[in-house]
Amino acid sequence: MIVDEWRGLAVHRSDDLKNWTRQGLILDTPGTGPDDGAIGQHPDVVVADGEAHIFYFTHPDGARRTSLHVARLTVIDGRIECDRDAAVPVPFLPVDGPEV
Repeated sequence: MIVDEWRGLAVHRSDDLKNWTRQGLILDTPGTGPDDGAIGQHPDVVVADGEAHIFYFTHPDGARRTSLHVARLTVIDGRIECDRDAAVPVPFLPVDGPEV
């Protein structure tokens, strides 16, 4: 489970969906990409082609505008991690646009 704490995104895990253990925060430090110099907020996770990606918002230059970003989620030693500065080469829609 990933929860927006307004200081980064808290990651929790459960083996039974009743008892949860907090793993820590992700996207709690600014990235280096354009408009990604703030904490990640308002997440959603999409699984495509067997890989999980997190979509998140930042509010660059204060809260007057919003930018949407995506990062690949990985599991390292049982912990969910993401490198927000790594390129995400997987297109989620066909390059020519969605089929009608």
